[in-house]
Amino acid sequence: MGLHFATCNYGPHHLYAYTFIEEVLNVHEEVDPWRTEGKAELVKQYQDMAAIMDSLGLCNWPLLGLKFNNIVPMINSCLGTEYRADDLLRIGERIWNQERRFNMRAGFDQTHDTLPERFFKEPIQDGPAQGQISKVDEMLPKYYEVRGWNEKGEPRADTLETLEL
Repeated sequence: MGLHFATCNYGPHHLYAYTFIEEVLNVHEEVDPWRTEGKAELVKQYQDMAAIMDSLGLCNWPLLGLKFNNIVPMINSCLGTEYRADDLLRIGERIWNQERRFNMRAGFDQTHDTLPERFFKEPIQDGPAQGQISKVDEMLPKYYEVRGWNEKGEPRADTLETLEL
């Protein structure tokens, strides 16, 4: 969740990018919550899904028990469309990039893609995550790469072209 909190277009928002769906509930796949490998891809996937759900006025909570692929037929039934999951995720990716570009025009940049310093220095005191600190800094370059952004967190021209933005 830390990587999402650091990169969320509207600040650290708990209602989007539910990576714990995989890390704890294993709805789509089994993911080790303590490893950083694959987290950039997972965060991107959930951000794109959340962008779609939000744009349709749908609650994200069904993703706690339903795979996104199971929600697509419901969306198509309501809209009279024939979208595939990949079509909708691409739309979500377009939304996420447009929001990023809006924020950049408003003065936000890669220095805002972080968490409070204490998350990097103060280990969690108890519970299943005892001793853990945030690893956002080591995941951020991969996240930018997966998003098709440059090292400054700006969407690259080829990404914008591919997304027809």
